[in-house]
Amino acid sequence: MSIAVQDPIFPAYIDSSVIIGQAGDFEKESGSYKNIKYMKCEPENSFFPDLSKTARTDVIFFCSPNNPTGHAASREQLEQVVRFAQENGSIIVYDSAYAVYISEVAIEVSSFSKIAGFTGVRLGWTVVPKELLYSNGFPVINDFNRIVCTCFNGASRIAQAGGVASLSKEGFKAVISLIDYYKENAEILLEIDF
Repeated sequence: MSIAVQDPIFPAYIDSSVIIGQAGDFEKESGSYKNIKYMKCEPENSFFPDLSKTARTDVIFFCSPNNPTGHAASREQLEQVVRFAQENGSIIVYDSAYAVYISEVAIEVSSFSKIAGFTGVRLGWTVVPKELLYSNGFPVINDFNRIVCTCFNGASRIAQAGGVASLSKEGFKAVISLIDYYKENAEILLEIDF
């Protein structure tokens, strides 16, 4: 299996590929893995990969807003990634913040870490559409269920209770209030002349 990732990107996407044995050999000289294609996202390309220079891969990990750069792809850029995946028979694994722009070729992953401040708790969700198929017509959900049911026993009860509480009417109101506070702080930082 071949994999494409934005470069830089949150390390878990590469690490998960290594853990399941799909990254290939580590190449010391380049500091990269053989089966992972690194899509450069730098100021020179406005933090969006040049897809015309990107080789076809089975899976594309795409994070927007990107972690760690913070760059959010435009709708047009997201549509480019979807077209690229459709043309190449690739599956996109993406952060759900922009789920409305991507369908048919993607697995949605998200967590409570940013919205509810659950950093380190590792409570999240994954949506694998039943319609998502490998190029041979086999449903991706079958493999996903097998891997998850074999390798994961679920989140702790206390983490689940925290997630449910953050989605309650009162909890969600508190979450939104905290997000608004962080946004105010960001605005203050933007106004400061460094």
